[in-house]
Parts: sequence; C-alpha cells; structure tokens
Amino acid sequence: MLKVGGQLDVKGRIIYARSCMAGLRLGKVCVDSGARTFIGYTKNYVLLFLTTKETRPLSDNLSALFLEPSNLIPNEKKFKENLIE
Repeated sequence: MLKVGGQLDVKGRIIYARSCMAGLRLGKVCVDSGARTFIGYTKNYVLLFLTTKETRPLSDNLSALFLEPSNLIPNEKKFKENLIE
C-alpha cells in the first residue's frame, strides 16, 4: 500500500487508485516520485447498490453501472496498440 509521507517505489509505474480523493495528494506525490502515470479520483467515489444485494455487488445490476466503467483502464499493451503518434 502506498502512503503519503512514506518512501515510494513507484518510478516508471502506472498507478490506478480507486479510492475516494486519492488523486488530490497521493497522485501528486506518486508523480513527483517518478510514477509514469497516476489515475485517481479527486472527489468521493460513489457506488450505488440495491440493499438486497449489498453483500453481493457483482451480482447487482445497479452497482454494475458504477463498477464496470471504473474498471475500463486499458493495459499497457492495448494502450500501445492504439497509440496515435
């Protein structure tokens, strides 16, 4: 786990932090420490769900509307394949 104020070994890494407000401080610290890219939220991450499925969000069609788009981060190989120079 990365912690603001601690020693970070992030040089050249691509970091995606799906956590409320991770992009506010942690993102800057990671980039300043050599991270290649930081993707993170600057506001609260909100996940709506049906109360009947709160312990099973993967089987909840409502929560899927929030989980699926937040998982659409291309891997490096796919990114390079689609890179426009």
